[in-house]
Amino acid sequence: MEIPVQVRRIGASTVFPIGLGTMNLTHAYGRPPPPEQARLVLHRTLEVGVTHFDCAALYGFGRSEELLGEILKPFRSRIHLASKCGVTGVDGKRVIDGRPATLLRTLDDSLRRLGTEVIDLAGQKAGYLALQLKAFRSQTRGDPDAIGYMWGMASELDDATIDALAAYYSAQKAEPSATGHSAATGPGKGIYEQGVASEGVPACSTCHGPAALGTEDFPRLAGQHAQYVLKQLGSFQSNMRNVAIMHGVAQNLRRAEMQSVAAYLASLP
Repeated sequence: MEIPVQVRRIGASTVFPIGLGTMNLTHAYGRPPPPEQARLVLHRTLEVGVTHFDCAALYGFGRSEELLGEILKPFRSRIHLASKCGVTGVDGKRVIDGRPATLLRTLDDSLRRLGTEVIDLAGQKAGYLALQLKAFRSQTRGDPDAIGYMWGMASELDDATIDALAAYYSAQKAEPSATGHSAATGPGKGIYEQGVASEGVPACSTCHGPAALGTEDFPRLAGQHAQYVLKQLGSFQSNMRNVAIMHGVAQNLRRAEMQSVAAYLASLP
C-alpha cells in the first residue's frame, strides 16, 4: 500500500517535510566526502523527492553553494533553496559581519555561486519594501507568514539596513512566471483592468498601474508568484492582513476570480 507523503509550506512554496542541510558536504563533522560522493548524495536526495535544500556562504567558504548550484540548477523551478549570509569566511576564518554593504555583497556572491537570479522581491518598489520591513519589525503586520518568518528576521534590522535592503531588491530585474499565454489573455486581465462592477470590486490598475508596476505607495504585482498573490488576497478578504483599502477590494471576490487575477499578474513582465 502506498503511503501518501505529507508536505509543508514555506512562504509560497510547498516542500517535502524533510530537507537537506549541506554543511557536512564541504566541511565540519569530520572529513567531508569527496566531491563526486557529495554529488551522488544530492542526486539521490532529488530522486527520493526532497525539495528543500539549505546551505550558507560559510559552509566550505562558498564550496557548498557552488556544489548546490552545479547539481540543482536544472531543477531550480521545483526546489526551495535557502542560504544565509552575515557569517562568512575571510582567509579561512569565520567572520561575523552584518553591515548592510557586507550583506548585499555576500548575497550577490551567493547568487553567483548558486547559479540563480531568482529573488522573489526583485523589482519591488523600495518605499513599499521598507514599509513592510518596518511593519514586520514593529510586529504590526500580523498575517501568519509575517509572524512565522518575518517578525524574527526583521527584529534586529535598523533603519539603515532596511533602506539598503529595499534599495537592493528594488534595483533587481524582475522576471515573469511561466504561466503561459492563456493567463495573459484570460478573465484575470479584465478584472485587473476594469474590476467587477456588479460586485462593487474596483479595478486593480487604479492603484497598481496599468502594467502592474506599482508606485511608491502600492507594490509591484507584475511577475509576482500566483500562489503568493492568491494567499495575500485571501488574507485581505478575511482581514488577517488588516488593510482597509484591500479588504474593500477583496471582500466580494470569488475564489475563481482571485485565481484568474493571480495567474494574469504572474504572466506579466
